[in-house]
Amino acid sequence: MGVSCDTAGLVDGRATLGPERDAPNTLASSCLDGLHGRYHADESIDGIRVSTADGGMLGIGKTVHIDVALWAWVGYATDALDLYTTTFPGGVPTWTLRATLKPTKAGPQTLRYSYVLPAAATQAVRAQFRYRGSASSPCSSGPYNDRDDLVFSVGAADLP
Repeated sequence: MGVSCDTAGLVDGRATLGPERDAPNTLASSCLDGLHGRYHADESIDGIRVSTADGGMLGIGKTVHIDVALWAWVGYATDALDLYTTTFPGGVPTWTLRATLKPTKAGPQTLRYSYVLPAAATQAVRAQFRYRGSASSPCSSGPYNDRDDLVFSVGAADLP
């Protein structure tokens, strides 16, 4: 637990494209990345960070920002970032779609979404950056799709 949790460069790139280590970086290696394209020419997630809006510790009921650093293809108008969250009571996670965001340009950028942390000690965010298609699944297949998960701990609420 802390004020933030970050992938710290572990997810830079997509599959064998770029320096991404230990791909796929999804829970239980459940969702493979697309293998087409080139590093930092086509779609990739380069980092995920969850941080509190108020600078305090990650806690139940706190508003947090999900910041996803990504690389958008030159035809970025056809790209989309889907953000999913889950909590861990155990077993297979049930993902909830929180938002679909669009890149604003080609190349590197960071997209942000904010939400309130639900009651659970362990939580996760899945960022799915896709070329075309829709947010029909947290594991949409596609030759240029990238998805990475960030698991983090959350403390008890310290709300007034």
